[in-house]
Amino acid sequence: TFDKVLTAHDYVLVKFDKAFAAGESEDKFNAFALLAARQKQLLIASVAVAQYGARDNEDLAKRYKITTEDYPRIKLFLHQQDSIAETYPGNVTADGLVAFVRKHTALYIGLSGCLEVR
Repeated sequence: TFDKVLTAHDYVLVKFDKAFAAGESEDKFNAFALLAARQKQLLIASVAVAQYGARDNEDLAKRYKITTEDYPRIKLFLHQQDSIAETYPGNVTADGLVAFVRKHTALYIGLSGCLEVR
């Protein structure tokens, strides 16, 4: 379940979106996921919210006060606490997501073409 995922990871970045989402914001979110894939403390996930049929994950959208007009809505859950979630502001970009995660965590995620110096 969603709560078990949150408690199993230090940081969880979740994109709430309509079911079968596609387009530019989906591509940019996926580009960020590739940049962040080496960061083991960060889980990146998508939650597809169906607006028809079984209405999958509608309860999660309501829980975090996300409406269909908000999609895609990206939230960063911190240190296994679902009550502490930062909301990504603005349009989705890979560089913007890197800056957002860096601002709210101590994690290093390099921009495309950058290397971490230790």
